[in-house]
Amino acid sequence: MTDEKFRKLKEYYSETFDVTQNDDRKMESLSRSLPSIHQATIGIYMDEVNILKQLKIELDKIYAEGYKHYKDGTNRDYTAKEIETLMNQNKSYIDIKRRYYDQEMKTKYFEQTLENIKKTGFSISSWIKIKTFFQGDMY
Repeated sequence: MTDEKFRKLKEYYSETFDVTQNDDRKMESLSRSLPSIHQATIGIYMDEVNILKQLKIELDKIYAEGYKHYKDGTNRDYTAKEIETLMNQNKSYIDIKRRYYDQEMKTKYFEQTLENIKKTGFSISSWIKIKTFFQGDMY
């Protein structure tokens, strides 16, 4: 997912879930659209998890190749700490590591968003029960 699309989705979630307790129309609208928002967010989350896994594989591959190069491909006997230092100076390793951490942040964001959607569902359910109780339609 591009950074621009991610930013727009964050704005959408922020606007969608910005509901005050006295905003009945927005609560009703959100109660109708919440299942589809939840389903779409699950799909996005799964896509982001898959990208994260691919980046992890790529990161591990680059590290393994570098480790092997420094361990076996040179005349000097490097320690693990020295190899770690050398790898953290490798431009391709740094780039993929940065992309991995960016992707990890996006994945965690969508994971938290799914949790917030679940909590919002419970809040809406409580709101509906309270609303019907005060209207005298309950029981």
